[in-house]
Amino acid sequence: MKREARRSGGITGLAVLLSLVVTGGGLVLLMKGSARGGQQGHRGRSSDPGAPATAGHQEPPGVGRHAGRALEGARAERHFLSTQRASGAGPVGPGSGAAPAPGADTRAPSPAVAADAIRTESVPSLLARLSSPDAESRRAAAMELGDREEARALDPLIRLLSDPEARVRGAAVGALARLRGPEAVDALTRALAADADLEVRRTAANSLEQLRNPRAIPALIAALMDEDEMVRHSAALALASLGPPAVDPLIAALRDGDERAQAAAVAGLRRLDDPRRAQPLLEALKAASPRVRARAAAALGEMKEPRAFEPLLAMAAGNAVEYVRRQAISMLPCVDPERSVDPLVSVLKDPSRHVRGDAVYALGQTKIPRALPAVKGALKDESDQVRAMAVIALGQIDKGRIAPLLAALDDPSASVRRVAVGALASSGHPDAVPAVLGALRDPDSSVSSAAVEAAVRIGDRRAVPPLLGLLNGTDQRVHPEVIHALGKLGDPRAASSLIPLLKDPDPLTRYRAAEALGRIGSREAVGPLIAVLGDTGKGWAGEGCIAQEDTVGGAAATALGKMGDTRAVEPLIGALSHEEPTIRQAAAAALGVLGDRRAVEPLIRLLGDTETFYWAATALGKLRDPRALKPLLALAAHADRRRRSAAATALGELGDARAVGAILARLADSDVYVRAHAATALGKIGDRRATEPLLAALADPSDYVQQSTVMALGDLRNARAVPALVEILQHGRSFLPQHAAEALGKIGDRRAVGALKDALTSEDPRLRASAAQALKAITGRDAEARPTR
Repeated sequence: MKREARRSGGITGLAVLLSLVVTGGGLVLLMKGSARGGQQGHRGRSSDPGAPATAGHQEPPGVGRHAGRALEGARAERHFLSTQRASGAGPVGPGSGAAPAPGADTRAPSPAVAADAIRTESVPSLLARLSSPDAESRRAAAMELGDREEARALDPLIRLLSDPEARVRGAAVGALARLRGPEAVDALTRALAADADLEVRRTAANSLEQLRNPRAIPALIAALMDEDEMVRHSAALALASLGPPAVDPLIAALRDGDERAQAAAVAGLRRLDDPRRAQPLLEALKAASPRVRARAAAALGEMKEPRAFEPLLAMAAGNAVEYVRRQAISMLPCVDPERSVDPLVSVLKDPSRHVRGDAVYALGQTKIPRALPAVKGALKDESDQVRAMAVIALGQIDKGRIAPLLAALDDPSASVRRVAVGALASSGHPDAVPAVLGALRDPDSSVSSAAVEAAVRIGDRRAVPPLLGLLNGTDQRVHPEVIHALGKLGDPRAASSLIPLLKDPDPLTRYRAAEALGRIGSREAVGPLIAVLGDTGKGWAGEGCIAQEDTVGGAAATALGKMGDTRAVEPLIGALSHEEPTIRQAAAAALGVLGDRRAVEPLIRLLGDTETFYWAATALGKLRDPRALKPLLALAAHADRRRRSAAATALGELGDARAVGAILARLADSDVYVRAHAATALGKIGDRRATEPLLAALADPSDYVQQSTVMALGDLRNARAVPALVEILQHGRSFLPQHAAEALGKIGDRRAVGALKDALTSEDPRLRASAAQALKAITGRDAEARPTR
């Protein structure tokens, strides 16, 4: 029951994009539209603002609780590597910038396709696997070849697009996206147009978005008519990724296509910053389809298009479909806050509580004081949903006056009280603290839970005694949240109450107690934490909707690393031999943080551990002990690409110039991530012998390697790299110009000034910001970044 990460795109207004659902935790904001899971890698997706409101929107709101807690230290690394192992792809270690290939099937491999074995296979062996009678073997080989960006696999992967198994075809599609080139684009467009499996078509559309090749435009336009909504949506976003060349085709689809194509075209146009889109979107406000009208309203509101105000006003006040009216109501403040107030006030008399709730929330969005009387009046509405929205609106308009928020704490509806607690926490008013602390005693556990989270947000240590009171209470449901809150507040007074919980029968309670004690850092907890290093009880590490199962012993090891007490060194060294991998991993990471060189030899021995080598290598890099050089150099030549990657990263941290030759050899590695991590390591070591090889590595076919190389050249600060970096600044693709600007700023050579000034007019705001920062570093003067439009 591991929780999965959920991504969502831009918010276009509470009315349609957010469903307010009462749960034990309070206000849950459910983004419309569907995340595409593994199909989209790590990228977010825009929501569907045109979809009708769900039944859940009819429930009163409250204040939500986080589903998990922050991934920290070793746990973040364990989470990252476990996802890489599950997908059969990716680099070793967090922060590598890699994602599973689009279409990656993350099911566990069959015994015939052991992950460790396939990563060490030669390319000819992998190519032979593509003809295996075992579908899982074909799928795994396709993913591995794509992960290596192996050009020799292009034709075999294209042939695999006719495989009888959809999961194999999906893996081939994802792999082709990594190979690029016109042949790959043409193959992906054929898969988008003709594959019978909608998941394969979705993956093809997502892959074409990554490739950003204009050759795909006709196929993507045709896909706007696909029977599957997400295929259409993905095709529209892929078109939008092409920039200006996609504007006219999307406009044509909006004007001439059927309802499906029109809705998808609006989604694409929303992503494009082009003045040509405004007029067609205005026309779409009169489309026959309510969904198209709602989406167009959302897009125009995001654009703050002044010509949209009157049409939106007519939609809000007219007899339109309710969810279209609600979208228009939500967008009015975006377009013209001042003119929106009076129309929104009149909508507060609407018979629909959903419409009234959206209207009062929109009044809050205006942030105009003259809306306050109407918003305060909505605090007496018969619907608790409307009253809750009024509480939120009051906080948006005037945080300084909390009397209505205090009064809302006495509302008969728990959902309204939850919202009031959250609004008080955001107000910053000194009188809010006692009120929030009082809400800790609310008879409704969801309100008291909201108050616990609010106390953490406020950060006032006056919350500690009442939180300890809750911890000693009988309502066990709030204990994990109270423990987390006490840890966040970091008050040593809580340690004595948390230490006994390390022996609680509930493993989640023990886990949270270990986490909290690590944050507090009390020396009296060192012994008790050492005592639970072997505890294999399960807990959850995570934040929001991302979570990973972990062990109490792993949390204790991480806590001991944070506390910096050398009494933990020998017990942590002992934990390196524990049978539970998460405990070994956390112990290795903690020893790296503690910096005690007694751990060097035990960590070296752990380099041979299949499940722990990454953490051992990383810790050795942090310890910077010369004894680690030889074993890490041996690891850099290992047959397993993951070990080579871990070694390259660790050698960079080690900083020993004697490793430069071995790392330079890895710039020609068959694995893209090893090459990228080798480039990063050379930058960290700072030996200028790496300059010429890194300049040669700028021709690497992988964007990821090029990006790492550009940043490494900046770290070397060698003026020899300036001409090449200027060329990338002016003509590079994707994020490379931005990184080139940052590297030029580090080098500080005035020859780059002219090109950096030109970049100040780029359409890319990130490039403009990086260029301005670089110019300031070189010239000592602020530079104004202004786009061409």
